[in-house]
Amino acid sequence: MKKFVCLSLSLLLMVSVLLTGCTKKEETTDNESEVSEVSSVVTPSEPSSEPEPVIVMGQIVNVDEGSYANVRSSPSMEGQIIGQALPDQQFELDPTGNEGDWVKIVFNDAPAYVHKDYIAEIAS
Repeated sequence: MKKFVCLSLSLLLMVSVLLTGCTKKEETTDNESEVSEVSSVVTPSEPSSEPEPVIVMGQIVNVDEGSYANVRSSPSMEGQIIGQALPDQQFELDPTGNEGDWVKIVFNDAPAYVHKDYIAEIAS
């Protein structure tokens, strides 16, 4: 009986040690919490070395008052007419470039074309 009690107590002691080890919370030091706080601080990004893009504007020219220049979907006379540009109306010139006699513009937030005879770059 003495052996049984000793074995039972030993077994209880081992189980309690194991259970205590499983539920023990990991302690953090003050330094560890400071490190985690510091690492979560957002630092401003380095300023970009690339210059801001320059927006070049163009103005409709060589169009009589009461008339208009056609704005086309592609750079040719066969391109679909998607709008009309009035005299002195201004448009952003598309930086991806011109095609032949056609100047690429931004028209209603989309690329479009006007013949080079009817648009001139505005000095900024």
